[in-house]
Amino acid sequence: MRIKEPDSDNALWSLYNQLDLAQDKLANCVSQNHDSTAILYISSLIISPTVVFNGTKLLNKISDVVSLSPQRCICLVRTTSPKHFARTPWMRILQQKSIDFLRDKCYVVLYSKQREFLNHAKFFLHYHICRSERIVHYGNFYGSTNLTQVGLGNPSNRGNYEEYATNHRIKYRLSGRDQSYLSEVLDLIRHKASLYTDAKYLSQNVLDHQRLLEHILHQALENPNRFSRRKLYENYTDLQRTYIQTLAFLDEIPGKNLTQKIIEKLASFWLPMSPSELEMMIVDPEYSELVLDDLDLSKDSIRGLTKESTEAVRNASISLKEEYQPAIENIDDYLDQKETVFLEFLKKNSEMHLKKLRQIMSTEEM
Repeated sequence: MRIKEPDSDNALWSLYNQLDLAQDKLANCVSQNHDSTAILYISSLIISPTVVFNGTKLLNKISDVVSLSPQRCICLVRTTSPKHFARTPWMRILQQKSIDFLRDKCYVVLYSKQREFLNHAKFFLHYHICRSERIVHYGNFYGSTNLTQVGLGNPSNRGNYEEYATNHRIKYRLSGRDQSYLSEVLDLIRHKASLYTDAKYLSQNVLDHQRLLEHILHQALENPNRFSRRKLYENYTDLQRTYIQTLAFLDEIPGKNLTQKIIEKLASFWLPMSPSELEMMIVDPEYSELVLDDLDLSKDSIRGLTKESTEAVRNASISLKEEYQPAIENIDDYLDQKETVFLEFLKKNSEMHLKKLRQIMSTEEM
């Protein structure tokens, strides 16, 4: 582990060095027409569009690597939906700009699993597998650093205090940990591609989320007068969490010319709580009384809070059922320009990406 002091840009230098290595290895194999695959797996809670090092923006650096060979380079980005930041508009705008830049050239995942609340993982993983040379170049960058200038660097000596670790080495076989990372990449890009190319898959995902909303509503409305204070609080946080997740889910599925209208309508009725605030409030149900005492919340006050959030979740459920589900069969008609480009990208590259990943994972040695 290494420390990044507020007046240091060593984390920024290390991340760019990893991207330089990824770019050099891919460029070499492309020029020699090697049988090779590059995998970039990037994760951050937030991503600023203006992270710069030596005059080059981080987003442009990522794009430069991918553009060397979109068929040979698999780029997966996990980050937070801008809709989580409804109460912090500048943060929402900047996060949206970063996502918009990346979403037609990388598999950008904003919501992947019902059980996942927020993506706090911050890392960059790079695999360059050259079957012609029978070698794997592997690099990583792990840390607490978001992909922001103060997280990675030292703007006017006012950066963050962070920790990070970085490594680069050559391998001749993939470890169990490597297989785990690549399995996650495979699952996520298959999921993202299927949302855009398989109407049945999309429909099932929407139906699953619809059922989640209905379950949460039933749980909250079953008979609130007989609930204990602890159960009322659990229902309240479940409603809040599900509403935030629903906005992220709408931001993840295709058809932004439709989903953004739904999100705007829902947000005009009720803005979601800050996810960081909610994260502080969620505890194991067994210990809910502790946080209730700390927040001085009575039964009556929780009932009042729950009423508004229940209506918000009900509106979200109705919007999914009555506005989005009927449009699924013709969802391509609702794609925005970036999505249209991404769909063409998928048609050209996604099957090859999945095939290459399966080949890599089924071979013990290169």
